[in-house]
Amino acid sequence: MITYAKRIVKDHDEAVAALSKPNLEGHLRFGSPEHYTAGVLPNLLARFARSYPDVTVEMRCENSDVIKDWVEKGELDF
Repeated sequence: MITYAKRIVKDHDEAVAALSKPNLEGHLRFGSPEHYTAGVLPNLLARFARSYPDVTVEMRCENSDVIKDWVEKGELDF
């Protein structure tokens, strides 16, 4: 039984490692109202950039109505 248990634990650890930090790459278009950009966003985006260096983030700051229009037109991802 110990052999099976070790294999299960090893497989579990490999699955967790594979799913916990995927190798993301690409381009992300992000919109935010201006009043959010001075608070939490700079630190959050810096952490994201360190975790996913192969993802380019394009951020546009504008009021919510304009951002909504950009999302509807497919100009922003979120």
